[in-house]
Amino acid sequence: MKRMSMKRILTLSTLVAAAAMFSIGCSALLDVDSLQEGGEKKDKGAEAGQKDGGADATPDKEVVKPDAKGDQKIVKPDAKPDQKIVKDMAVDQKIVKDVAIDQKLPDQKVTTPDQKVTTPDQKVTTPDQAVADQKVTTPDQAVVDQQVITPDMAIVDQSVVDQAVGGNCSDGKKNGTETDIDCGGSCTQKCNDGAGCAGGTDCASGVCNGTSKTCDAPNCSDSVKNGDESDVDCGGPACAKCPDAKTCNGDGDCANNWCKSSVCSTNPTHCANTTLDTASGETDVDCGGPCKDKCADAKGCAKNDDCQSTLCDIGATTPTCKAPTCTDSVKNGDETDVDCGGPTCTALTIPNLCASGKGCQSHTDCSTTYCSPNMLCGTEPAHCSDTTKSGDESDVNCGGSCKTKCAKGKACNGPPDCASDSCSSSVCD
Repeated sequence: MKRMSMKRILTLSTLVAAAAMFSIGCSALLDVDSLQEGGEKKDKGAEAGQKDGGADATPDKEVVKPDAKGDQKIVKPDAKPDQKIVKDMAVDQKIVKDVAIDQKLPDQKVTTPDQKVTTPDQKVTTPDQAVADQKVTTPDQAVVDQQVITPDMAIVDQSVVDQAVGGNCSDGKKNGTETDIDCGGSCTQKCNDGAGCAGGTDCASGVCNGTSKTCDAPNCSDSVKNGDESDVDCGGPACAKCPDAKTCNGDGDCANNWCKSSVCSTNPTHCANTTLDTASGETDVDCGGPCKDKCADAKGCAKNDDCQSTLCDIGATTPTCKAPTCTDSVKNGDETDVDCGGPTCTALTIPNLCASGKGCQSHTDCSTTYCSPNMLCGTEPAHCSDTTKSGDESDVNCGGSCKTKCAKGKACNGPPDCASDSCSSSVCD
């Protein structure tokens, strides 16, 4: 009996459970149909709302449905319409982000070798592209405002550069404004006789032949003070003596044999009458004062200039000319400068030689053993020992300002360049 009851109970329980399952299945189907129907209605309502400009019709509440047991069951919609919109917006944002990644800012320079220009204002530096505002300094490219010097490039003509700076006056070439090789034009070196010229200022002689456009040698009728002349076409060893009032370097330059204060003058007649003419200014017989002749030692004087020694013992009761010495602080006697140089001072036991910058007549007058062409003691130019013809040399390391005079057969610009003091046809004799 018990066994039968238990079986019956199990059977009834099984039936009840099956009925409950069936009821739940039916309820679920009804719920799905209701939700689909409600969703369609709400979709239509949302579309109508969008057309009318209304608010978003997307449901914001959860649907509550009773289950078969009477309990409330919360059923959430499968998808909200606005979730899709947000998702779509996220996709759009990704697109914007991707575009931002791919796109460069307008002022950004892209330097990848194979990148193409993707924006109008983008500056790209690639081997095949040229940027308008970029200076390119590759061997195959030329920059307008930049000097590019590469192994394959060279200045076409150096003379063009020399022209811009006035020429190179020591390169052994005729360039720039030079009228001949390294002379004339803007060069300080004047051109020798026979060299090209544009005017007298290009020539050492000061004379440029108007026909041949070459420098003429100095002569005594060229209307120019040149060569050894003391004035225009007079004085010096080659030309006639100068008349009064012309410039002179010594009595020998003047026709009246008197160079007074570097000007040719005429000796007054009273200076040759063997009489002391004190009224005419003589300080002793036919000497001193206005006379050509200076008074000898121990002769009367009034000032140093009255004496041959240029030293008048002015403080004495009867002033007389004093004999020159190499210690009297006056340039007198045969001195080349004050108390130095010349045969007397250089012959002393301790020679009084002239220092650099002092006057000289020969190299032996100078403590530096060098007397320059302008008759001043100094240092021999370095070019005089560089084994090349340079500077103002007439030949290699000789002539010009060099201490060494040129030997026979060497080039010369004049007698002073030659050891023989003789220059013919630009060659030392």
